[in-house]
Amino acid sequence: MSGTSNLKERFTQLQGAKERSEPDHACPRIQRVADHLRDRKDFTKHYTPKLVSMGPIHHGEPKLRLGEHYKQMWASTYFHNKKINPNTLHKDVGAKIDNLKGLFDDYLFSNFFIYQYHNQGFASMDEMISWTLLVDGCALLHILEHAKGAKPEEMMVKVDQLVFVMQDVLLMENQLPYQLLKLLWGDQEEGKLIEIMIDYLGCHHWATLKDHIKLKDKLKDQPKPCHLLDLQRNIILLDAHQRDWTPNNQTNGKPKVMVKYSLDHQRG
Repeated sequence: MSGTSNLKERFTQLQGAKERSEPDHACPRIQRVADHLRDRKDFTKHYTPKLVSMGPIHHGEPKLRLGEHYKQMWASTYFHNKKINPNTLHKDVGAKIDNLKGLFDDYLFSNFFIYQYHNQGFASMDEMISWTLLVDGCALLHILEHAKGAKPEEMMVKVDQLVFVMQDVLLMENQLPYQLLKLLWGDQEEGKLIEIMIDYLGCHHWATLKDHIKLKDKLKDQPKPCHLLDLQRNIILLDAHQRDWTPNNQTNGKPKVMVKYSLDHQRG
C-alpha cells in the first residue's frame, strides 16, 4: 500500500508541475545567472561586479569591501541632499521587507554573509536585509543622479573607479527592484525617478541627445520597469521596434541598435 501511496503522490506532484512553473509576479524575480551560462569561458565578467555589490547576491564578498565604504558614503550623501531621515526610511523598508524579499529568488538570502547576521550586530536576518537594501538602494539613487564621467568629484572617487561603478549597476546579478527605489525615493515625484534612470542610461550607454529626448517621450506610457537593467532592455527593444527594418538600418544583417548594444557590452 505504501508503494501505491507514494506513486499517487508522485502523480500529484507531476500534475502540479505546470502550475509551479507559472510566474507568480508581473516582474521576474531577481536571480543569479543560470548555471549553464556561468560555466562559459570568460563569461564571469558579464555578471560579477568589480567594485560595488547591489543586493544580496554578491554582498559581503572580500574583494568588494572598498565598495561597501563607497556605498555608505553615497547613501549618507543621498540622505543629506534630500533631507531625508534614514531612520524613517529604514522603518519603511522593514515594514515592507516581506514584499521586497519576494522580488528576489528565495535562495538568494542564504548568502553566507547575510546568514551570519548575528556576527555583524543585527538582531535578525530581516533586520540585516532591511539595512542592506536601505544602504544599497540609496547609494544607487545617488549614483543615478550624480555619476557623470566628466565630473567624478561629485561621486568622490577616481575616474577609473567610477567607470567600474557605472558598469556594476547594470549587471544582471547586481539589480535592485524598482519598488525598492520608489520606496526610498520617498515623497518625490515618481516621474522624476524614471527620468533620472533614463538620463543615466542615456548619458552613459546608448543614446545621442536627440535619441534620448525622443525615447523619454515614448517611455512615458510604458509599464514601470522591474529594475534598471530591465529599463535598458525596454529602451533597446522600443528603439529597435521604431526603426525601419531595411538594409540601410542594418549592419551585416543586424539592426544598428543591437550592434551598438553588443559592442558596448563587449567593451565592459
